[in-house]
Amino acid sequence: MSCLSSGLINGLMLVGSGSKDDDKGDLSIGVLMITMGCLFASCAIMDMLLLKKVHSLYRTTGASFEKAQAEFTEGVVANRGVQNAAGQFGAAAAKGAARGAMGGASGNQM
Repeated sequence: MSCLSSGLINGLMLVGSGSKDDDKGDLSIGVLMITMGCLFASCAIMDMLLLKKVHSLYRTTGASFEKAQAEFTEGVVANRGVQNAAGQFGAAAAKGAARGAMGGASGNQM
């Protein structure tokens, strides 16, 4: 269970395990784990709030998924850098396929 639980649970277990002189390291590690768990939880909450805000903003503008897809496609197709990268990738893939086909036909593959 301990490997599947969050830092908050393990941190509370370390802090609550007692305050002997030899447990000073465990106490500081427990406090650090609780701090990190709280920070992670606050980041997750802020992410959800931001997602809700973006979603509501998206819905109030009258935008649709189809419009977003069309806008993205137009932007990507018109971008010269993307066209060059796609051309280079296509040429490399064709060259690799031709090499593989010729190597496989002659039986010289490793």
